[in-house]
Amino acid sequence: MSSNAAKDSSGIFEELEKKYKKLNKITRDLVKTHKCDDSDDKADSNQGRQESEINKINRLKHQAGRIKKFLSENEPRIGARGQEVKNNVTDNESAKMGCSKGTDQGYNGLAAADSKHQIVIATETVGSVSEHAYLLPMIDTIRDSLKDLGTDDSDIDDALFLADTGFSKSENMIEIFNHGINAVVPDNKYRQRDPIFEDYERYKKTKNGKKRTLKPAKFDKTLFTYSEKNKTCILSKWRKSLD
Repeated sequence: MSSNAAKDSSGIFEELEKKYKKLNKITRDLVKTHKCDDSDDKADSNQGRQESEINKINRLKHQAGRIKKFLSENEPRIGARGQEVKNNVTDNESAKMGCSKGTDQGYNGLAAADSKHQIVIATETVGSVSEHAYLLPMIDTIRDSLKDLGTDDSDIDDALFLADTGFSKSENMIEIFNHGINAVVPDNKYRQRDPIFEDYERYKKTKNGKKRTLKPAKFDKTLFTYSEKNKTCILSKWRKSLD
């Protein structure tokens, strides 16, 4: 889900400090150029360009001021893996997310539904690409939702929780076991062990045990025939339908 923030305003503290210094340098250079234009005898004829430069200088000063204010009022964000994650000057609770267009600044939406009726009983919006840190909080939210609906505690304790590989982490498995939660969370290599997928090329391993890297299929010239009628090369498979 997209947030109302530009991804260009994102970065770890070191990156934001570099951007702040860069904006200040650009602003100083523009101010210097503007002062030279003011002392020029032809300043009146350049009035339109000067006004444009003033607007640009003010805009850059505003951007630099926002970054400086953010750095002075906030601390670096540390992710689940103990490393600093990117901040966003406009919306610091959001994160850079992969999407069909590349990346976007936004949120990761989590949802849980019952398997029988497919009714959504819990939702959560998080500013993180990784999901494993939210498995136990989501289970707690599900339990609270079921209690609000009047579900008996015994039925909740007997419920089977299913989650995808994004929630798989050894620490989560330990916590699930310690709390006596009945849950199934496959790890990210389960398809390599599942007999159903043994014929799938992408899950096969090479002789040295490493994962097989699939190369994209190439169209060899022998697969094509030249069509005199269309003056084009046609993939032989579809030649009859085109002639």
